[in-house]
Amino acid sequence: PTVPRSPRPGGGTMSLDPSTESVTTRKLQRVGSGTYTVSVPKEWADAHRLEAGNTVHLYTHTDGSIVVRSAERDGGSLESVRLEVDGTSSEVLRRTLRAAYAAGFAEVTLVPEESFTSEARRAVRSTATTLVGAAVSVEREDEVVVRSLLDTADVSVRQSVVQLQFVALSIHRRATEAFLAADAGAHAGLEEHYEEATRLFEMVSRHFDRSLISIRELDRLGTSRPALFDYHETARRLDRIAERGVRIA
Repeated sequence: PTVPRSPRPGGGTMSLDPSTESVTTRKLQRVGSGTYTVSVPKEWADAHRLEAGNTVHLYTHTDGSIVVRSAERDGGSLESVRLEVDGTSSEVLRRTLRAAYAAGFAEVTLVPEESFTSEARRAVRSTATTLVGAAVSVEREDEVVVRSLLDTADVSVRQSVVQLQFVALSIHRRATEAFLAADAGAHAGLEEHYEEATRLFEMVSRHFDRSLISIRELDRLGTSRPALFDYHETARRLDRIAERGVRIA
């Protein structure tokens, strides 16, 4: 079994990978007729304040590894978040909802300091339509709830990055052509395509951030953490290329 190492105490994992300096080996011991046990280093247990009888969490991955953790997840739950916002500022609401979506929350509840204006509720609805898989499930003057309906198992991060590459390079190419041709009207047409690039990048960021907290997210995505890091970094740079293209236009 290999267990990725956490550099901070309390993070919950330690490396048993022979490629690291902290390499150690353990033998499987058979207990009874159908159970095996394996010991963990005392230093790891002490660092995470574990004693005999404490519960640890085991996760198996499709790559054959087993992860042992002192905590169930790296951070708090991503099921829901409740945020107090300015119910009159459409721009603040848009940014808040986008940030919560990218952070990976399955349900986002926006609560105004007093009440939502009609324009503010419209801003939330329109923003939700630009987020892949998101929809408004509750809308009142004192509360708006946005839920993500997208099943992680149906998501292909690789395909999303490939699609983002096509959109970003298309924007940049058309913007460069417009610049050389002094086409002043090209900018408006590219704004809509840039929104598509942003949607794709935000979706990749969402699943990337969720994977940092939930190990199960990786298996549901059918990828590894190193690959997901590469996809996220590539998507981030492609989004910047698309933004530069709009700026050129």
